[in-house]
Amino acid sequence: MTKKIEEVSCDSEIIIPDDLVKQKEIDDLNVYMDAIEPKNAGIREGTKEEKIAVAKDMFKKGVGIDEIVEYTGLSDAELEKVEKEVLGIIF
Repeated sequence: MTKKIEEVSCDSEIIIPDDLVKQKEIDDLNVYMDAIEPKNAGIREGTKEEKIAVAKDMFKKGVGIDEIVEYTGLSDAELEKVEKEVLGIIF
């Protein structure tokens, strides 16, 4: 008795070991991350520059450093530098 082609293809299975599937997923993720990393770095840098600009405006309006830290997420060291720039200590 002869089986139809459709039946044969449905009866057979290709089994791929889990470790190969996981490695393929990891490889694909690494390729993706390598491709987008320069873009992400640029976005992070732009975001930091925006936070610094906001911090400068807040210093000019007399807002306290604790509030600026809370709203911008910048570190105390970063804000000290920004404050000195606003005060004209660093050009």
